[in-house]
Amino acid sequence: YAEIKESIPEHEPWSQEEKNRIWNYTLLDSSTNRSYGNAIFSAKRRIIIGKDKGKLIPIPKLSRDKRFNIEEETDANSPFVPPCTRNVFMKYYSSTIGDINYWTKETDAQGYLNDIEACIKQLDK
Repeated sequence: YAEIKESIPEHEPWSQEEKNRIWNYTLLDSSTNRSYGNAIFSAKRRIIIGKDKGKLIPIPKLSRDKRFNIEEETDANSPFVPPCTRNVFMKYYSSTIGDINYWTKETDAQGYLNDIEACIKQLDK
């Protein structure tokens, strides 16, 4: 376990204030938002990609006997994913793709914030 954990790059933790800034928000319908709760970025990404394809991809859950329960994919009732939401999970706003499994402050969140600010400036003209 220790060897495997050492091989995984560490990312700077987010403060509660940073988590609540616009650079960490994206639009989701309520059922999608509730479905993945506090899952890691890569799990959320998988769900958004599936929804964009018209599928509901459930997050595997760990049972009491320490086994993963993996439910079947089903058709999504509402497959629409807002373009900017899709872009966030595709890391469209990131200047470089560092780690596809994490949403990082340095590249992902800052790139997203820069794009939001550029859009607002366009409205000012």
